[in-house]
Amino acid sequence: MAEINDIREFREKQKKKERKVFFLRLGICAAAAALIGAFLLLYEPIFGVSLAESIGLVEAPKGYPVEITGGTPKVIHTMGTRMSLLTDTEVMVYDEYGTLSLRQVHNCTNPRMKTQGDCAVVYDVGYYAYTVIGGDTLIKSGDCENQIIGAAVGKNGNYALITASTKFLTELKAVNRKGETVATWKSTGNYIHAAAFSPDGQYLAASALYSDNGLPKTTVRILDLKNEENPVVADREFPDSSLIAMTYLDNGNLCLVFDRETVVTDAVGEVLLRYPYAHELYYYNLNEYGAFLAEKNGEEVTAHLVYDAKNVSPSVTLPENFKTEQHKKTEVYLLGNDTLTTYDRQFTPLSEEKDLTEAFGIACNETDTYLLTFTQIEKLKQEKSYAIG
Repeated sequence: MAEINDIREFREKQKKKERKVFFLRLGICAAAAALIGAFLLLYEPIFGVSLAESIGLVEAPKGYPVEITGGTPKVIHTMGTRMSLLTDTEVMVYDEYGTLSLRQVHNCTNPRMKTQGDCAVVYDVGYYAYTVIGGDTLIKSGDCENQIIGAAVGKNGNYALITASTKFLTELKAVNRKGETVATWKSTGNYIHAAAFSPDGQYLAASALYSDNGLPKTTVRILDLKNEENPVVADREFPDSSLIAMTYLDNGNLCLVFDRETVVTDAVGEVLLRYPYAHELYYYNLNEYGAFLAEKNGEEVTAHLVYDAKNVSPSVTLPENFKTEQHKKTEVYLLGNDTLTTYDRQFTPLSEEKDLTEAFGIACNETDTYLLTFTQIEKLKQEKSYAIG
């Protein structure tokens, strides 16, 4: 009996030992899996490239600068995290890594581009061709029946074309991504020439010029695209004024640049701010973050930023070699002959980039700034700049 008990005791000890070894191995495997998972998760943020790219399974994107081939560059725009380039023959879209994701011939003689969110419309002023892009997808490309005067695009891919007509002086037609007409404005006496979609895509604002006893007047009409029966929510007159450009701000207000003043209205056309120019309007740039307005007094050119219903920035004097400007929610960028100066929205200088003689265009989104030359698109490296002070 003693021998049998010894065997049982030995077997129980052996089973306990095997269980300990099993759970120890299981714990080691789980810890190793966790470490491998963390390594794979953190590899790209730490090294700036994926593991598959490092070991050659996937070709790493070349990144910026992007070399321009196939046409003469005209302008660059950001499309969300993407970058779009318009040349005299094509429109190209690059992803955030600088990889070409769409290349489309546009067949425009006099091309223009409008963007909002990750959507873009390229159109031919005075001619018929147009192209609509959503991200890296072609939504529509073709010819309009009438000559195109202007266009607009919304974040949801809706677009609007303003055209001349044999039956009417001008026509406005808004179309959704499915190709369905969602709004129209046909005018026999007004010259419709500008349009803009609200950030949420619900409203479409359009402006038209006409003459009253020899004096210019502007009508601004706001359409509710969700109201099919009675879409007109505002029809406001601006006497003795010629509208030049319009856009919706990111807060839903509408910014209108006239020849004599800039006006901010709410979503239904109620005036919230009037900014009359003290001098001749020399330059303007509109986007969702406000209106950059430069006025010329003799040889001096000063600029302001109108960026909501209550704020007009202090002025800044533009250099004689000023080329162009872009602004976003926190910064303003002024491109001179060879220098890019960054300001905050009160025009306090923050940093400066030099030796940019070949740059003639600039675009920015919330995280990046891009410069355009005739040969490449360059992403600005913030570490190259230095504080001004």
